[in-house]
Amino acid sequence: MKRLDAIIFVAVLLALVIGLGIAKHPGYVLIDYPHVFRYESGLWSTLAAMLAIGLVVLLVTGCVRLLLTSTGVVNPWSRRNRRRRIQSAVSQGQVELAEALGQRPTPFANRRRGGAVSAVLLPGRSTRGQ
Repeated sequence: MKRLDAIIFVAVLLALVIGLGIAKHPGYVLIDYPHVFRYESGLWSTLAAMLAIGLVVLLVTGCVRLLLTSTGVVNPWSRRNRRRRIQSAVSQGQVELAEALGQRPTPFANRRRGGAVSAVLLPGRSTRGQ
């Protein structure tokens, strides 16, 4: 509780100092491109506008990045979900399907029903071509 009180006190003190600074020295910003664009404003409102524009740009780029990377999460046949599909096939006893998805049997044996021996599969290795 003491830490929260200290943080609130520092925030109020900082706001007071910034408010006094704005009142004493409001500043002035003039951006002028002749016959095209003219911007006149106070320094602090310009800084607030720049901060708002920066936050909007950050939000938009974050949303675009989320949309571009979400295709791998949504698409069940993406590379990201390949390992999950292989593990699911192995756990259900579908050794041939797991081999077709790109795994190779290892020297370690796994006993199946009826005494048959099946190979344990490792990700990323194939039995094709051997």
